Amino acid sequence: MSNGIDISRYNDRNELLIGETMEMDMRSVKIFVDRNRFPDVRPGIFLIIRADNGGLIGYVGSKITKTKYGGEFIPIYIQYGEEARDLYGDIEKEYVYNVELYPLYEVDQDGNIRPSFTIYVKPHQPVYILHDDDLRHILTYGDEINLSFLLYVDLDDYIICRNMAIYLYRVLGDRYGLDYIFKEFLRYGLKNKSSIDVIINVFEEVSRYVE
Repeated sequence: MSNGIDISRYNDRNELLIGETMEMDMRSVKIFVDRNRFPDVRPGIFLIIRADNGGLIGYVGSKITKTKYGGEFIPIYIQYGEEARDLYGDIEKEYVYNVELYPLYEVDQDGNIRPSFTIYVKPHQPVYILHDDDLRHILTYGDEINLSFLLYVDLDDYIICRNMAIYLYRVLGDRYGLDYIFKEFLRYGLKNKSSIDVIINVFEEVSRYVE
């Protein structure tokens, strides 16, 4: 397994906090994103949801929608009192968008990656951008890179494929290079029957972007 992550980064209101959970279904978690942080939440990047006994880590899908208000989601300051407003602000004014997060990893309260999904996610749990150092720890094992999570990513989605390629190159490229990352995309794309043409086109574009 990985070296684990520094889960203590995700306990306070800091520059990594971007919103909170709305609801969870069988495949994804819907997340309210603070409108001031929305430009930082791009499809393909990794987020972490903090739960009482650990957290869930996943990637942002390309589906972004406007938030709908009503009886489905109670503002946190109504549910937990006015002190919550100081931490999260006024949800009805601040939360304009929601995105979907597709879980890939579970971490325990010490930051260790766990092989099963037993973390309970409920509404109003804080969501943070995963720190680059923690993503490196998850995806590298000694001197080797492990992008096996790509088996569970829809690489036919051009936006996801392109953004994730750029994102991973930014985090891992100084050590592994774009060609190595491209080969890993091809390897796992073949396994999950993704379009190889999409992956090739993406990396042709990304190679021009990173030059």
